[in-house]
Amino acid sequence: IVPLIVNNPLPVATTLSPATAAGGGPGFTLTVSGSGFIASSLVLWNNSPRSTTFVSSSQLTATINASDLTTVGPAQVSVSIPTPGGGVSNILTFTVTGPVINNNGTVNGASFAPGAGVAPGSIASVFGSSLSTTTAKSTVRLNGTQSFVYDSFGGQINFQVPWELASQTKATLTVTSS
Repeated sequence: IVPLIVNNPLPVATTLSPATAAGGGPGFTLTVSGSGFIASSLVLWNNSPRSTTFVSSSQLTATINASDLTTVGPAQVSVSIPTPGGGVSNILTFTVTGPVINNNGTVNGASFAPGAGVAPGSIASVFGSSLSTTTAKSTVRLNGTQSFVYDSFGGQINFQVPWELASQTKATLTVTSS
């Protein structure tokens, strides 16, 4: 008697929920919907397996760690099923978003008045979303020159305007939060 070998299905991923998260945010549970999932399915995040829970043949959940959200940009999500048969599904894109600065969100740190100028060496504040809650993970640059960050918390970063901008009347602000 020849043993019957049943091939595992090739998984198909169709949607992610959520499909975006803020860079530097906490870990979360990702739901992957599709078809052909089995109990030994694994969700892959940029080709690395994540702790996966089989919900049904059309749904899996996976633990996405805070460390997965340190790089802003696209992450590749797919599903892997072992042999015999099986294989890796199509790739879906998950987007790790960066900080967003509010309209008129960069202000003089003393008055908080929009449009009030700042001088080199003075304190300024930037308000927005997806900003880091720790100074160690917040970087502010004006015209490419790094500023000293005094404080960073829930939607606000306080920083010193670099002295190197003494001859400038405008500057491009870049905020990095991880």
